[in-house]
Amino acid sequence: MKKFLFILFSFSLLLTSICFSKDYEELTDNTFKSVKNYVSSKSNKMDVGVGFYHIETGKSFYIKPNENFPLASVFKVPIMICVLQNIDKGKLSLSDKLILKRNDQCVGSGDIQFSSLGQSFTVSDLMYKMISVSDNTASDMLWNYIGYDACNDLMRNIGLTDSDIYIANRPSWLLSLGEYSKFRNYNSLKIASVWKNMSKSERFSAIQDVIEENSDLTLAEFQKIEDNSENTGSYETDVVVAEALDNLSTPKEFSLLLAKLYKGELLSKSMTNKALAYMGSCKYNSRIPGKLPNGTKVWHKTGTIAGCVNDAGIVKFSDNSHGVLVVFIRRIKQGNSSEATKTIADISKIIYNNFSK
Repeated sequence: MKKFLFILFSFSLLLTSICFSKDYEELTDNTFKSVKNYVSSKSNKMDVGVGFYHIETGKSFYIKPNENFPLASVFKVPIMICVLQNIDKGKLSLSDKLILKRNDQCVGSGDIQFSSLGQSFTVSDLMYKMISVSDNTASDMLWNYIGYDACNDLMRNIGLTDSDIYIANRPSWLLSLGEYSKFRNYNSLKIASVWKNMSKSERFSAIQDVIEENSDLTLAEFQKIEDNSENTGSYETDVVVAEALDNLSTPKEFSLLLAKLYKGELLSKSMTNKALAYMGSCKYNSRIPGKLPNGTKVWHKTGTIAGCVNDAGIVKFSDNSHGVLVVFIRRIKQGNSSEATKTIADISKIIYNNFSK
């Protein structure tokens, strides 16, 4: 009798599991159709890639899953993971201090760039600044410490081979501005074209060279070059150059990276919690969280460069339901950046409304 009851109980659990799986499969399919239709309506203004992965069931859908998109500052998430992996291995601690050097300073977002050379910052403070306010100098300090191969090694080690995360903020900016001896007489479009046709080893050498050639460049001089460049090219040219000299990943690969992060497959439990805490501190909340109910928990990282508006993160639907959402938008037509931000918020809302029922 006990054996019969055990078999009956096990069978009922199996049926429940099958029904649960089918329910989520149908829910995922219907959500994909809604998102796909919405994204199609934006095709004349922007190029949108989407990745969605439901943590608890593994159900997923993708739009342009295997196309490489510019990451913009979303590339700072793999840096964060690599740093935390070093901490797990005992090679580093959050209380360790890194010293600001001239080759770390980068214009753009963040205020660490304005600090005195030689000033020290804890790894924890740099991580918080890098994720919460996308501080470019903080990310370069951390990446310079762990090494430029670290992010691609991370991706390859977990089977994500299409991504290419290889260039920090400062060298990318300097190369795009033509502050490299081999690019001195090139206009912006020529720089982009040449860069696309360079081998990985040639790119690596160029990155090392541009860092060395500009080792004495002060922040004020750097900012002046950037300011002067704003009047020399068109919006369309800026978009081409920004996309050419940026780190890349696909909607599918970045979704899988975040799923592995949330499930604790990349870091210890304490470092996974630390990673989520950093991502939960992101100050730019008009994209994935933008149209979600107040108080909805979202762990995410935004990114913006010319013609690109991105957000990638994890959304809590309920205590037992979470989803990874990656939205990469590139080649945004001039004047449509705000529309791209709204597009991400709308996609997030469609998915949340379906999965939080």
